Amino acid sequence: MACSSLWTTPSDLARFVIEIQKSASGKSNKVLSQKMINEMLTPGIEDFGLGLFLGEKADVRRSFYHGGGNEGIRNMMFAYTSAGQGTIVMTNSDNGQALIDEVLRAIAREYGWTNYLVENTPTLK
Repeated sequence: MACSSLWTTPSDLARFVIEIQKSASGKSNKVLSQKMINEMLTPGIEDFGLGLFLGEKADVRRSFYHGGGNEGIRNMMFAYTSAGQGTIVMTNSDNGQALIDEVLRAIAREYGWTNYLVENTPTLK
């Protein structure tokens, strides 16, 4: 039940992402130690980290993400590890993934995020 009963707000999830970014760069360890964050951001099997999916691997463009959903809701957390950028998109719809994808593409166009610039970007899981 943990994965289907874990609830948060966009603001709290954003604070968590910021702490991951700060801890990865050695600027904070309020939530988790830098060692644990580094383990979370190290690819294991394929591109899966510890509790996170891992994206691009270049220093400035290293990214992590995780989506989720339950009946009536869909969401996506995406962030760059050291660029200090990221977003949280939450919807209140079973069909919210299409909106999430469009919002991510709009953010990508504005900030030059290469992950979402193509209109046919595969949906992240």
